[in-house]
Amino acid sequence: MRPAPFFKARQMLTNTIRPATKQDASAIRCLISQFGVQAELSLLERQLDKMAGDPCYEVYVYETNNRVLGYVVFHFLPRTAFTGETVFISDMVAEFSDRNLFVTKALEQQVTKLAWARKCDRIQLHCHTMATDRRRLYEKQGYAACEKYYAKRLIYAE
Repeated sequence: MRPAPFFKARQMLTNTIRPATKQDASAIRCLISQFGVQAELSLLERQLDKMAGDPCYEVYVYETNNRVLGYVVFHFLPRTAFTGETVFISDMVAEFSDRNLFVTKALEQQVTKLAWARKCDRIQLHCHTMATDRRRLYEKQGYAACEKYYAKRLIYAE
C-alpha cells in the first residue's frame, strides 16, 4: 500500500479576461461589497446594460474556473487639443486574497492593450494614498503620480 502524498495535486486553473455581461452583476456586487459598498443588483445590471451599448465604455472581468475574481471599468475620453484619447479607469476591483495584485495587474494589462489598439495617448486612474501595494504595482507598470488631482463631490437626489 502506498503512503498518502504530503500534498494535494494542484488543480488546473483556467484564467480568462472577458467583456462583462449583465449576468456578472451579482459577482461584481460581491466584489465591491468588500469595501462596504452595498449596491443594488438592479442598478448594477442597468449600468452594465448602459455601458454595453456605448463604444466609449468598456467593462471586463477576470475569471478563474468560471468564478469572477476582479473587474475593471474604463472610459475612452476625447481630447480637443491632442491626438489620441485618454483612458480613464473608473473602477478596478479584485477579490481580497493573496492573488489580488496578480488579478489587478492582469486587468491593467488588458486596459493597456486596448488603449494601444485605439492609439490612446495616456491612461489615468485614481489610487488612494493608503493603498501602498497598488501604488507600487502601478508605478512598476509605468504610472507616475500627478501632483494635483481635484474632485468636486456632487450630491443629488433621484
